[in-house]
Amino acid sequence: MLLFIIGPLIPVVIASLADKPLYEDDISFWLQNYKDLFNDAAFWMATWNTVQYAVFATVPAVLIGTVLAVLVHRTSMPLRRGVLAVMIVPLLFPGLGMTLGWVSMYSPNGLASTVMTSLFGFVPWNVYSIPGMAFLSLEKTVPLVYLLTWGRLATLDSAIESAALTAGARPLRVLRDVTLPMLRPSALLSAVVISMLVFESLGIPVILGTPAGIDTISTYLYYNWTTSTDQQGVVSAGASMLLVFVSILLLLRGRAEGATQRFVTPLGKAKAQNTLNLGRWGWPIAALCMVYLLITILLPTAGLLVRSVSSVFTPLVPPWEVLTLANFRMVFDQPVTTRSVTNSVIISVVGSILGTICILVATLVAHRSRFPVRGTMPSLLVYPRAVPGLVIGMGFFGPLCQSLDLSLCGPQSGEL
Repeated sequence: MLLFIIGPLIPVVIASLADKPLYEDDISFWLQNYKDLFNDAAFWMATWNTVQYAVFATVPAVLIGTVLAVLVHRTSMPLRRGVLAVMIVPLLFPGLGMTLGWVSMYSPNGLASTVMTSLFGFVPWNVYSIPGMAFLSLEKTVPLVYLLTWGRLATLDSAIESAALTAGARPLRVLRDVTLPMLRPSALLSAVVISMLVFESLGIPVILGTPAGIDTISTYLYYNWTTSTDQQGVVSAGASMLLVFVSILLLLRGRAEGATQRFVTPLGKAKAQNTLNLGRWGWPIAALCMVYLLITILLPTAGLLVRSVSSVFTPLVPPWEVLTLANFRMVFDQPVTTRSVTNSVIISVVGSILGTICILVATLVAHRSRFPVRGTMPSLLVYPRAVPGLVIGMGFFGPLCQSLDLSLCGPQSGEL
């Protein structure tokens, strides 16, 4: 853990205090990099954009994910198994693929946007904006909130909800005044986790934010790191500030997990798992859930699939008239794309095996051993997920410049 988690972060912090890149000689340490960072208006604009992105992404995700978890596991809502199956599917899809699916449907020239314009004369959304980026992130963040809330619901005895019904409360009031308040710790934990994911997100801001001139902290660090050798110290200072913020979020996450003991049923564990009968509200609520899934998951997935087998993706031409497999043949005929697919498979398979082994050993040590500092391991294991991969890469890449061709440390390093 010290080698692969803490180790890469140390060079980043040191570089933030150095007056030269770490691979050069005669380095002195000062705070000028932080002064330059704080005087850079672009950094503060990127920070403000990131905060907005985090708020717009977190609040709807926590609300929707929590409500869906309650409806699926605590009510008699029709089609709840179908809602569950469709909602979890995006976790199995690559993020870039779903982003392209959203663009194909909801961009200004997308299918859904074109249909909306033809029917109503305007498009009420803009994916190339901070709210658009946040709305797109729902297809990944809502299932995460759902899973965290589901785990919380599994520990709560529904006898207290039955008691409220016996006292005369209606099912919707029981959900509002009894069930949802007991889920407050999982909601807070979900909010902290999603905020961390937003701050480390790079793919969505690059694809949707860059065309609109919207920078987040991740894209600010990325573009300055890969395009200029004069800003390496400033970039490291920005990465260090991001590390401080992520550390604060991790502390909040720990407090949220600790607060779960204040929201337990008297028996301490769930023995009864009764469902609330929604009555005449069941089908309307199920319809709303399906509309949400249609907009956020089914339509983008369909757009991605249709676009992959079409020579031209446009609402002006019927899809069956432009069907083709040339796109797939191009993937296997071009060495660049073939090599990229091979590299991705190797990284995913080898990385997943090694990662699973390391996590298994670390978990056993943290929870089934008497190691003196085992209590610090759970938080440290979450740290890499909260820190942008760019920052970790900077930590690994910087020291390697001392043993590799120094030209790799320049602006052209982005080609790697």
